Amino acid sequence: MNIMKIKKTTDNEFNNINQQKTKIILKKTAWIEEKQCIGCNKCAKICPIKAIIGTTRVVHTVMSDFCTACNLCIESCPVNCIKILSIKITVNCTKRNTKNIFTRLDYIYNHL
Repeated sequence: MNIMKIKKTTDNEFNNINQQKTKIILKKTAWIEEKQCIGCNKCAKICPIKAIIGTTRVVHTVMSDFCTACNLCIESCPVNCIKILSIKITVNCTKRNTKNIFTRLDYIYNHL
């Protein structure tokens, strides 16, 4: 078997090992309308995972990566400036095809 044929076989087989795909998912998260926020700090105090940042008399912001959309902040807000929104997140998913990988490597090694 010549080297070019082996190289072509290895390239094809190894390209199938890691196939990267992207998915778009919807995630629910709290959103603070900052123009209406009075900085009362009630939402930040009640958030069980501390996903809301800000101090008293300063506009607060939700760290959407950590928010679980539990709705506790909505109930605590006296000016009703917090809403739950669905945001789109792109996730890279890697599919690994490792079936018979050692057999392939052994085959390639023995034919070099």
